[in-house]
Amino acid sequence: MTQRRVLIITTAFPPSTCAGIHRIVRFTRHLPDQGWEPCVLSEGTEDGLCEELAAEFDLPRDLIVRRTRALGRDYGTSDGVKSDLGTFVGESGSGTSSEVKRSPATAKRDAGVLRSFARNLRDLSLTTPDKDIAWSVATVRKAITMVRQSQPDVVVTSGPPHSTHLIGLAVKRMTRTPWLADFRDPWARRPWGFKAQNPWGQRLLGRFERTCVRHADRVILNTEPMAAEFRSFYGDRDSSVFVTIPNACDPRLSEQVRQLGSGAIGTRSIDAEAPVRLCHPGSLYRKRDPRPLLQAIADLRGAGLRIEFEQIGACDPRFVLESFVAEQGLAGAVTIDPAVPHAECLNRMARADLFVLLQPGTAIQVPGKLFEMMSFGKPILALADEGASAELIRTHDIGVVARPDDAEGIATAIRSALTRFPELSDSQKWDDVREVFDVRRTVELLAGELDHVINPAAPMRSPIVRESVYA
Repeated sequence: MTQRRVLIITTAFPPSTCAGIHRIVRFTRHLPDQGWEPCVLSEGTEDGLCEELAAEFDLPRDLIVRRTRALGRDYGTSDGVKSDLGTFVGESGSGTSSEVKRSPATAKRDAGVLRSFARNLRDLSLTTPDKDIAWSVATVRKAITMVRQSQPDVVVTSGPPHSTHLIGLAVKRMTRTPWLADFRDPWARRPWGFKAQNPWGQRLLGRFERTCVRHADRVILNTEPMAAEFRSFYGDRDSSVFVTIPNACDPRLSEQVRQLGSGAIGTRSIDAEAPVRLCHPGSLYRKRDPRPLLQAIADLRGAGLRIEFEQIGACDPRFVLESFVAEQGLAGAVTIDPAVPHAECLNRMARADLFVLLQPGTAIQVPGKLFEMMSFGKPILALADEGASAELIRTHDIGVVARPDDAEGIATAIRSALTRFPELSDSQKWDDVREVFDVRRTVELLAGELDHVINPAAPMRSPIVRESVYA
């Protein structure tokens, strides 16, 4: 099979705690089997991939990985963007100008307006369309150089951060190389709405997205509802431009889970001898509020059920979880830990009996973490509104669903999961699900799209992914 080259541009390669980027790692690992040789352009300070990371993610040791640093980024800070803008606004709220004396209330109001203006101007400059724009700007020149030197047949960009797609846009315009834009999440029409930060810049997201969609040879979406939304919104583009390539299960990850030992895979029966352990492996922010779940757990424990809960990942301080746990009498039954390396997260997940998937307000998305959970073959408690995630869980009967804000409904769903535990843990069912969502099938879909953007007359590859994948 003739090997063709594809340049993949993405941040955080390989990943640490971000589940979404594992999709790109798996694409990179399996594309050579489909006749495509990948190379990667990502963020960082040193080119290449160390042997330890290559072994951890089963990537070729000779994989070409080039890296760039973001302009102005401090790699020792949490958000990576270092700026002193906004500190120049005076705090002398009761001061007096040379001409007009202002009351303290008026001066305070005016100072607040000035601070808000300075903050919005700073964010417009530094975080539009997102906080990774500094890396994207710094990376454009290197991407174009790599294309001209290595002459890949196709370029693939993956976001979020969606500013990465602006690199693909620049490369397409400058080199005419075919370009696929992979959207792991929505961009301009996010179902959860705009963030509180950078209100001016977020008004430009539609323009950024529209320009990228207009120039990309393919727009890859990871659920069919998301692809349908793009086709509808961009009705002036050929619908074949929008392609569904779902997230998937990794057979290698399933093997890792098996090696974790007894209890890693859903074989334990539920009884009164030990507490039932629930685990949510992921960050809690915006609408991902765990307090209704914690209320349900408190109610069930009050009714005599022994239930424990482990949260692994950053938590929005707005949820004040520590005090809420204490108020509900859950001290000792609830563990809240920050994000941990992927290998450690897998070990923690192996000790759970029931996984929690918290996915509110996103009817067109299925998070990558769900497919990682499939490797364990353990029932999933999906706290999700009606939509793609809830339908997938029901279609394959791999868990129970409840509204994320309904504590009573969540408690009922947990009882149902415990009652149906043997059925929901059936090993043959999970084998079938993992086969449907096998990453090797989805990589074949990607390879087919790569084939066709450089040669539309190329014969179609086998349609090996069933429609149920897109639920």
